[in-house]
Amino acid sequence: MKILTVYLLFISSLLSSTYTFEPKKISHGLWCVFADLMPPTKENKGFVSNVCWVENGDSLTLLDAGPTTLFAKELEIAVAKTTNKKVTNVVITNYHDDRILGAGYFQSRGAKIVAHKNILSDIKSNPQKYTRLEKLLTKEQYTDTKLPKIDTVFDSQSYLLGSIELYKLSDIAETPSDIVVYMPKQKAIFAGNILFGERGLNYDKDSNINGWLEALDKIESLEIEHFIPGHGTKTDSSSFKVTKEYLTKFYTQTKEAYENDIELENLSKTVHMNEFSHLINYRPRHIQNLYNLYEHLDFRKVK
Repeated sequence: MKILTVYLLFISSLLSSTYTFEPKKISHGLWCVFADLMPPTKENKGFVSNVCWVENGDSLTLLDAGPTTLFAKELEIAVAKTTNKKVTNVVITNYHDDRILGAGYFQSRGAKIVAHKNILSDIKSNPQKYTRLEKLLTKEQYTDTKLPKIDTVFDSQSYLLGSIELYKLSDIAETPSDIVVYMPKQKAIFAGNILFGERGLNYDKDSNINGWLEALDKIESLEIEHFIPGHGTKTDSSSFKVTKEYLTKFYTQTKEAYENDIELENLSKTVHMNEFSHLINYRPRHIQNLYNLYEHLDFRKVK
């Protein structure tokens, strides 16, 4: 009778699911669910960043946790379809709401949240980041969602967590709190917002082009067969290649335009880089990227 009750609850939860997950096995002991490539909308319900889980000894480590508590609850069901191991650690690769807000649920289930210490200052400096999803989603979709406290922060270039390695590859890439997760047994890397796949990337006011390119150079030195981007569905080397190619050309051409006294309002006409126009949501992001890098060059925030 007890088995039947559990089974009926499981089926009921599937029928009433808000999110749709299709776990993909990347390598032995490593699975991912891939997010929508657009910014948060009512349709994707904030599921816009990839989430993975990896066997780490006798338990699982979750790599980012999604946008809401409801997401995390439904993800737990999807995870259970792939392995009977329990999530004991949640690694957060940067401070963004779509990566961290689901972590509190797993924390309530006994998991520890791990991140780089820069996440604390990033969270403090960006309070507006944690109100957009509450405004976008319904009350039911956002219920019980809160910004969790981080259990463990590290302040080094690397941090060993069981069989996986957390790397802080530069002071700042897309954000100051960016880290990557390297899984040597699977020859895989979960790169968060350091790698973008089929979607145009964000170069924000807090980004640093020199640090981002430095991080990519270090990734290239690792033994990797599976490159898992924060945004994008392909796990071959294509996300690495497009990210590095875009950032290299973006930096070179924007710096050249700046040094040639091209005015800011004419910058997008000069540095259009149409070879990347196939990327989703590329044009509006590229224009904003240009303005941000131009300002960084103007104020000597980058070399």
